[in-house]
Amino acid sequence: MPAFRPSKVLRAISTSAIPIAAPTLGPDKIINSEAASQWRNPGDILSLLLLEGGDVLQRAIAQLAVGDKRLMPATPDLQSIVVNADYGHTRTNQSWILGRILRDFESYWMPSDVRKELDGMLKKSKSPKAGLCISIFEADPAKEAGLAYRDLLWKAGYAIAISQLIIAAIPWVRWGQWEIVVITAGGTLLAFISASLPQWREERWACRRKSKKTTCLTQGNGAQHVLVIMGAGRGLDLEGLAGAGGLGTMSATTGPAIVTVTVLWVALLVTVSGIKENTWFLLAVGALGMVYIVVAAGAPRRPEALGLPLIFKRVIAKDRTIAALQELEQHYSGVGVSLLPIFSREV
Repeated sequence: MPAFRPSKVLRAISTSAIPIAAPTLGPDKIINSEAASQWRNPGDILSLLLLEGGDVLQRAIAQLAVGDKRLMPATPDLQSIVVNADYGHTRTNQSWILGRILRDFESYWMPSDVRKELDGMLKKSKSPKAGLCISIFEADPAKEAGLAYRDLLWKAGYAIAISQLIIAAIPWVRWGQWEIVVITAGGTLLAFISASLPQWREERWACRRKSKKTTCLTQGNGAQHVLVIMGAGRGLDLEGLAGAGGLGTMSATTGPAIVTVTVLWVALLVTVSGIKENTWFLLAVGALGMVYIVVAAGAPRRPEALGLPLIFKRVIAKDRTIAALQELEQHYSGVGVSLLPIFSREV
């Protein structure tokens, strides 16, 4: 009887037609593989690039909605009123520009003399809020009203755009992938076109120039501050500006321009969705832009950056409202009287 040889049996099994199942990956390994792939080249980048939302984009001068025939936000960030000191007329402020000027006054651009008087008055009254602080300004004779002067935030926009182009050019230089830099350049161009539409200027300063009116800007009864702004024949008509916020004033050329730009934005986003390699660079470009948009939407600005250059004249701060209004009337006849109905509950 021939001897049993295991090697022959193993060779027979290995050459037989019995299929041998290939090893399979478990669920954990599949998930890990997909996660690793996503981190190497992130997908669905459009969702990440659009996180900031439409309201933030609008406040950063990037909104393209045309439903209310306006580009500027329809309502200001801070509710306030404007008083015509010559006739005592009171108007609810609808201007986004005036709302921002009043919002940023105490926290950002308050003159040092006003700060000193206000702190002294509050310290004397031993209260975080008391009386009335009236700051008097006049239109700056050295600067044109209705023209936004370039500040650090404005200049930072160009620095951000250049940085984005440099980041987007890296895949082109290293691997010859030029699509990302072309998309970035196209998006930058569309952003500048969107922000340069003449409609922005028309809506920001929808009022008469070279006004002689003296107007008062405040939050009304109970407010700590009143800004008295004298046009002096070279400023903006702030009373007219305050009432222009709700008007649909879109020109005949703005509508078609916005539609064209919107179509180009959609085409650009569709192109972005087709990028599958080196998407981290697109995300870096988008993240840098989002940070700037968020900062620009809420950053405090000086009045000249918003088209209202002012020079400081004097401050009146009293721990009793009636005392502040009386002194204001002594220096500027009719101005204190015009504010009396507003603060009548406090006097």
